Amino acid sequence: MYRSLYSALDKIIRSKSTGILNILHYSTSSGAIYFSRGVMVRIVTGDLEDIQAANKIFSWVSYLIKFEEQKVDIKANPKNEAQTEKVMAHLGKINKVVDRITKNLGGNEAIVEFHKLAANSDASFSDNDLKVSAVMDKPKRIRRILLNSKLSELTTLMVISRFLDNGFARLKRPHAPLPLSKIKHCFGKLTDILSEVMGPVAEVFVDEACLGMNLERNEFCESDFRLLLYSIMEKLDEDELKTIIDICK
Repeated sequence: MYRSLYSALDKIIRSKSTGILNILHYSTSSGAIYFSRGVMVRIVTGDLEDIQAANKIFSWVSYLIKFEEQKVDIKANPKNEAQTEKVMAHLGKINKVVDRITKNLGGNEAIVEFHKLAANSDASFSDNDLKVSAVMDKPKRIRRILLNSKLSELTTLMVISRFLDNGFARLKRPHAPLPLSKIKHCFGKLTDILSEVMGPVAEVFVDEACLGMNLERNEFCESDFRLLLYSIMEKLDEDELKTIIDICK
């Protein structure tokens, strides 16, 4: 399951919050968006800022976020306000694309097989199509294609999703749940770790996170557990996160 940043940003904007939204991408890249009374006043990732940083961050659909309300020494101006509106309009469109990708692909653990003969038909292919198809030389997990395509995560997933829609690829192993014994083991281990920090409410906390993902426990595949962890970690405070990290060492 994938997601755009639209919902998270919309919440901050509507509440007119001031602070920093920290974003950690699955590739270990990170970025931050600074808000002043609900207006985006600065976007950074690595050595990139503003438009270049925004283009990179808004192409991420697998990430962990944490918003910290704090003083931001940048005052919003009319240009920032107009740019914030443009960003949200853009992310609104991306949100629909991401929903379609999630429906088609399920998650990064799915295996995709590319039909070369179909790709050699009269259909026209873009440069991005050719770059993605070049690394789909054999059935591969989506996460492996993402690592090798040299394109952004969103662009690569859009191409794969379009290949599936047009019959140029198929899911060799779709979004399939793990064996029940494995699912029980994973949930048991997760609950045990959280119980060290939260006590008896850990089980309820996990159930609420599953509900937020709209998944029953017996439907979980490997990539869903990663997103479940993202969802849970976003709701923990700094001390709780540190305690969990220490337990897992």
